[in-house]
Amino acid sequence: MNTKRLIIYLGVFVLASAFFVFVLNKYAPRGKAASTPVSVFFEKETIQMTQVSTPVNILLQVDPSKKISGASVQLLYPPTALEVDMARQGTLDATCIANGGLLTTQAKFENDTTKGLITISNVKIDSTDANLPPTTPSGIFCMTTVYFKFKPTTAINQSQLTGTVSFNTDPVACEIVGPNQTYSCTFPTGAGAKVVISGQATPTHSEKDLCALDLRCTWKQFPNSCADKCSSKTSGVVCAEVITDSGECGSNYCWNGSSCQLEGGTTITPPVGSCPKKAQGDCDCNGDIAIADFEMWRKEYLKETVTQKCDFNLDLNLTLSDFNIWRSGYFSNALNF
Repeated sequence: MNTKRLIIYLGVFVLASAFFVFVLNKYAPRGKAASTPVSVFFEKETIQMTQVSTPVNILLQVDPSKKISGASVQLLYPPTALEVDMARQGTLDATCIANGGLLTTQAKFENDTTKGLITISNVKIDSTDANLPPTTPSGIFCMTTVYFKFKPTTAINQSQLTGTVSFNTDPVACEIVGPNQTYSCTFPTGAGAKVVISGQATPTHSEKDLCALDLRCTWKQFPNSCADKCSSKTSGVVCAEVITDSGECGSNYCWNGSSCQLEGGTTITPPVGSCPKKAQGDCDCNGDIAIADFEMWRKEYLKETVTQKCDFNLDLNLTLSDFNIWRSGYFSNALNF
């Protein structure tokens, strides 16, 4: 092979290599930088239900040098066998508290009783990052507690029942955030991936019995058929003048026949004018970042209101990332006074 031909071959090779690198850089998909993983798992694998309902604790584990300010997960359960004990929901089990249950503010609890799907979000509002979980060398802490019970049945002496609770492992179903950081969720495939609840079925309760189980409910007589029923809260309902025994749930709640639930959401009218501190968490655009802004975010996050004023990062979604922006802005604002 002569020198001239060798030079030609080398030139072609160099040009082909350069073209390949150009195409690869321009069109090949670029992966995102790996985020810090957080393990999500159940405290127990099996639970024997001995009371009306039983607590199911959700644990998180992360590098102990990291901090977490909010977490949201989804649970799957068989709606034909299990239901959520709403009278106890929103409180942390004693075991959860003892295991670093610091995300004490429940920002969201949505329960699709048809699909057997729960979305639950807990956050911690604190000005000091050092007070955020985890606080132990293991990096393990309890995120929250969900209380389950077997659905009532007319068969008092029915044989042993079981119901399995598991995680929705779709990446979009889990969101965990910390100060200036978003984490990725990992789920176990063995221990901790699910919890099997077993026990005896309980007999069907009357509405009065169910009211007695709900801490918000008082059983009383009403002068009309509407009482405090959720079904009567819509416009156009005519209340018959007849003495009616039913549950009363107090301000902002109504009786749905089995438990007290929040009344329908209201719409907050967006204020007119500029909002210079919106990107820092000023949801009501009054120039001050306060607890009222958190409450507005919480209602929008729960879809109790139809507005989206608290989308602080302007990604067209209400998420825990928006809570984290408010949290940072709230405590920065407080330090300036």
